[in-house]
Amino acid sequence: SLAEAADLRSFARLRLDRLRKRARRGAQAAASLEPARLHALRIDFKLLRYGVEFFAPLFGTKGIARYLDGLVRAQTALGFLQDVDSALQRLAEWSRTQPEVAPAAAFVLGWHAPRYARLRR
Repeated sequence: SLAEAADLRSFARLRLDRLRKRARRGAQAAASLEPARLHALRIDFKLLRYGVEFFAPLFGTKGIARYLDGLVRAQTALGFLQDVDSALQRLAEWSRTQPEVAPAAAFVLGWHAPRYARLRR
């Protein structure tokens, strides 16, 4: 456990392993997650990334850059999904209250639909 870690390196390894497992579990179920859970998954990836960046000097830099790049890509993808989910809610509401907005809203959502669908897989 973290409380039993003998030194900082052991503590860091345990903490990063816990964060990695949490992010991996969420990522495996990402295609079926609701927007709120996807947002939580993005936060999990952010915590893992910050942890890796913080503890990197304890482990050396070999392989860290590529791993961090993957975490950044995952965060970016999850951020895009969150942005589209938020836009969908707002545009749907505006379209209900201001019907003249509906064609533009449909265009914007249609524009992002292929990337959204690809990232949700």
